[in-house]
Amino acid sequence: QQPQPAVLEPDAHRGEYQAPPRIWRSGARAGAVTGDGYHQPVMLREVVEVLALRPGGVYLDGTLGGAGHTRAILEAEASVRVVALDRDREAVERAERGLANFGERIVIMRSNFNRAGEVLDRLQVGALAGALLD
Repeated sequence: QQPQPAVLEPDAHRGEYQAPPRIWRSGARAGAVTGDGYHQPVMLREVVEVLALRPGGVYLDGTLGGAGHTRAILEAEASVRVVALDRDREAVERAERGLANFGERIVIMRSNFNRAGEVLDRLQVGALAGALLD
């Protein structure tokens, strides 16, 4: 059995986050819309190149969405870890299933990226090697 990624819910005293509905226009420049309502991320190779992944580095994806960028980062360098945030419960649940094969290399938290500092402190991440907020 594959190890499952960690999924952390917001603390009860902070309340639940309500994500706005996802709205995509067909033909939008950000990328094509997939059947599950998420856009297909563009420039995956370029994003990975710009991040200049370092072995053993910890990276933040502050806008997980359909998990395309997170998957590309994890596939590009076998020893990196990713902390991925999204305030949309559905995105977190899909990513948990879709990224399960990466095990402990991925931590998914239902949170807004504006709380990234709190999340990283809670996870005891001392320093990031890079971050993506798209």
